[in-house]
Amino acid sequence: MSDVWSCGVILFALLTGSLPFDDKSIRKLLTKVKTGVYTIPPYVPEGARDLITQMLHVDPAQRITLQQVQEHEWFNRTPYMPHQYIEPNLQRLNDISEIDRDIIESLGYLGWGGANPNEAKSLIDALLSPE
Repeated sequence: MSDVWSCGVILFALLTGSLPFDDKSIRKLLTKVKTGVYTIPPYVPEGARDLITQMLHVDPAQRITLQQVQEHEWFNRTPYMPHQYIEPNLQRLNDISEIDRDIIESLGYLGWGGANPNEAKSLIDALLSPE
């Protein structure tokens, strides 16, 4: 059940760009987590809102199960079904000018190289490689 809750936090972050529970005071933050106090922005689709609410339920006994998450209408919506592989539409990069430097830097922070100039060059070379 804690994994479902954690996935609810991740889903919230992916859809909103922020965490559901946040506060400068650690004490207030923990109180929000324990009591389930968060606000879902109005631009989040109703189905996702419903799923997040069920995933972040404070009482584990009343929280949605992983099986129920996988059966949830929003999770299974079309054409975007996150649990099914969709063939990506990849386009080859032709020139270094087509690469966003901020993305290279972000990839570096995520452990994909790019944190220092040598790693960034290796990553860019790989992105421009024909294979």
